[in-house]
Amino acid sequence: MFHDAENACELSWNDVLMMACTEASTNLDVFACVVRMTEPSIVWTFAALCLASHAMVDSYAYDKFITLRNMPDAAAWIVKSTRGRTPIECLCERLTYENLTYISPFVRDFIELGVSTANMPSIMSALCQ
Repeated sequence: MFHDAENACELSWNDVLMMACTEASTNLDVFACVVRMTEPSIVWTFAALCLASHAMVDSYAYDKFITLRNMPDAAAWIVKSTRGRTPIECLCERLTYENLTYISPFVRDFIELGVSTANMPSIMSALCQ
């Protein structure tokens, strides 16, 4: 646990992981260390989605995703649906022409891990074949 005496705020490793997912300046080695300090959980589901969502501004987002994916038991958490939507559906909700090529590697990995491609836009299907 981290403790900020001035603000009396405690951060868990899960909190730090989510911050590392959103911060493009997080070094890959630091990210790997933070991931190792966490346990497989729904936080990994959100971390995977967060990395994919930030791929346009973080040139190492996919490398960080692979680091997370390679953790023991990670695949089971990465593919989980949240709020009734698959990870692919969540990413495709934010799909734009600008981010299409940035998120397609993540979508290919989700497909490889067995995530349903139902409701996936045809342009994304074409890129992922």
